[in-house]
Amino acid sequence: MGYNTATTSDERYNRLKARKDKVATEESALTQLCLAESETEPTDSELLHPICKFHLLGSLEGNDMCSKEKAASDIAHRFNIAPSTVSKCFIAVLDVMYWRMKRIIQWPEREQLHLTMPMEFRHAFGLKCAVLIDCFEIFIERPSCLEERAGTWSSYKHHNTIKILIGITPQGSISFLSECWGGRVSDKHITEHCGLLDKLIPGDMILADRGFDIQDVVGACGAEAKIPAFTKASHNYHPWNLRPLER
Repeated sequence: MGYNTATTSDERYNRLKARKDKVATEESALTQLCLAESETEPTDSELLHPICKFHLLGSLEGNDMCSKEKAASDIAHRFNIAPSTVSKCFIAVLDVMYWRMKRIIQWPEREQLHLTMPMEFRHAFGLKCAVLIDCFEIFIERPSCLEERAGTWSSYKHHNTIKILIGITPQGSISFLSECWGGRVSDKHITEHCGLLDKLIPGDMILADRGFDIQDVVGACGAEAKIPAFTKASHNYHPWNLRPLER
């Protein structure tokens, strides 16, 4: 059987060239987006390669506001740019990541859930478990507005935060992400008004933490809410040690 080396090399070259052109196009679009965020034309020292901007995102992760400020100052010094440019790049990259990655979060059909249900969940809950939910909080700077400052104050974190409800499938993929809420808002209120309940069908089961007092609102949808049993000093418990949420 013959082997056409020239054809194979040409195909490989074309694939690499197409990939390079795609990356260049995305970098150009990202650069334009970053420049659009600026009110004035940036100087040469403020222009930062788009790929470097993704490193800014990783450097600024975390909940410690003091660490973020130090990281921003360090990055500004290393790349010889203004700290405000670091902020603009960070925000621009978040926007791009949101628009590129939001389609990944999808609510699965029940047939998909049943076919891919892990065996531990099958043994403990049958095929009823549709989603596992929890809320996580992200530290923010203290708002200057007193009303906003009060609305974002978290008594749990003892800091101003935004709160987001996240839902994952039994397989571990993210299937739901709510809008941002102030840290003062209760988990129950977010669950009721974030649109999660609209996705439930009769017979579904939700697994949640103890802070979710949602049995009544979930029951109105014909679904069921379960939370971990109180384990006192023990940190290990079996999936069967789950009980319906008590009021």
